[in-house]
Amino acid sequence: MKLFIVVVGIFLTACTSLPDVKKIPKKNLTHEIHFVYEKWHTSIIIPAASVEKHSRYFNEIAKQKQYIRFGYGDGDFFTGKNKSFFSGAKALVASDYSAVQVLDYYSNPLEEIPEETRVPLFISEKRMKKLIRYMDKSIALNKKRLPISLKA
Repeated sequence: MKLFIVVVGIFLTACTSLPDVKKIPKKNLTHEIHFVYEKWHTSIIIPAASVEKHSRYFNEIAKQKQYIRFGYGDGDFFTGKNKSFFSGAKALVASDYSAVQVLDYYSNPLEEIPEETRVPLFISEKRMKKLIRYMDKSIALNKKRLPISLKA
């Protein structure tokens, strides 16, 4: 039994660390994106050129920018209408409505984001297009087929 626990422990330690990014094979993985987490919130940072190329709704925002950051979450929390602890807890289990937070950057935001809160991911051109089209499909549109903006 002790041997079993030791063996399982060794295998589990192999699962708890990130691989060396430089050693990941990058064949056909032409795009680097970043998964970012801050407390209870997660987001993804994508090069703006890819968003401009593939998005139907965010391509104008992406023009002349370096990166676009997308985060999904509670509408009241993102707009600042209610940032209380209760609102944050409610957003985890029973949000009244969700929203996509879109931030654009003229410079590289990764220089300001702590390295321990972000993970680089490498994807192909085909997957990048699918990811951006997924985000396009995840937003509500108004009668003119434009994204609905939630003002603060």
